[in-house]
Amino acid sequence: MKNEKILLVGGEGFIGRNLQVKLYEANASFESIDNYNKDAHHLRTVRLDRNVIVDLNRITEIISFLNDSSPTTIVYLASETGTGNSNSDFYNFTNSNCMCLANLLEACRIAQCEPYFVLASSRAVYGEGCYKTHDGNIYFNLKRDPSHLEAGCFDILKNGVPLKFLPNSIEQPPTPISIYGHTKLYQESLLTTSSEIFGYTILRFQNVYGAGQNVFNSYTGILNQFVDKALKGLAINIFEDGEMLRDYIHVDDVTSAIVESIKLKNHNKREIFDIGSGKPTTTKQLTSLIFSLIGNNKNRYRVSGDYRLADIRHAYCNLSKTTDRLNWTPKVSLQDGLTKLIDSFEDHYK
Repeated sequence: MKNEKILLVGGEGFIGRNLQVKLYEANASFESIDNYNKDAHHLRTVRLDRNVIVDLNRITEIISFLNDSSPTTIVYLASETGTGNSNSDFYNFTNSNCMCLANLLEACRIAQCEPYFVLASSRAVYGEGCYKTHDGNIYFNLKRDPSHLEAGCFDILKNGVPLKFLPNSIEQPPTPISIYGHTKLYQESLLTTSSEIFGYTILRFQNVYGAGQNVFNSYTGILNQFVDKALKGLAINIFEDGEMLRDYIHVDDVTSAIVESIKLKNHNKREIFDIGSGKPTTTKQLTSLIFSLIGNNKNRYRVSGDYRLADIRHAYCNLSKTTDRLNWTPKVSLQDGLTKLIDSFEDHYK
């Protein structure tokens, strides 16, 4: 990353703060801009004085900053996050996730600044994803019937028969089912349709976790919420039947993927990668592991059958293209990552 001037947009949030540490340790030249949204800045892991408040709704303000800083690479992390709450907050999600990036790209054009972009996207662009029948037929864009959920049937069905989930993969068409997922796909489209001007790498993150994440955000902070309750001796409410699959990726692995993506600039890449562990874990397995790691084998959880309409059934990714074309593999196991997370909570309680 020698001779790079890196700009982190949304660099004061959970991922951005951890990325700052990694860039600082690598002696990289970087700055951070942020609006300090309270939902993204609940807990801090470090404090580095390299940040500026810039309003991405004001193009003239962005242009002024770009003229002063002249970044060669922009890591775009800024987003409102959440699937369920996005469906009741159309304006905020659309403005924050779509217009702010559009404004930045327009400001870059006017300022004649042509940086390389690394975009933090999401597995939410896949929606329910891809499913296969027993006879090999593939289906996309399937949705769960609310009446089935109410009756306690949580699987994806075709003609009343449960289908097999296929891991998220770049080869699958995006079929988002939430406003959040649509805004992340729109962010991707802004970059892919501007590819004659801007090089880019788009990273579709699975469930990112780690110390310093907002425990009050139900979309991003489920592991933190579970650990917090387990340490306090509170019962954990597991939604649906507890068999939904998720792909948990530690923030250290995520920031490493971003750093490797920055290095792709030298190869003029325009890529999209899935970033996860590639290993599915059920919510019941996750909860049992948390209780085991804190030394409480009573598993104080309740499988309630509760559900949220915007939730998907399964999500985990196929890493084959990512590991083939990006110099990166996940290093932190779920057990090791949870141990770090539990330790951070215990230190916080002291």
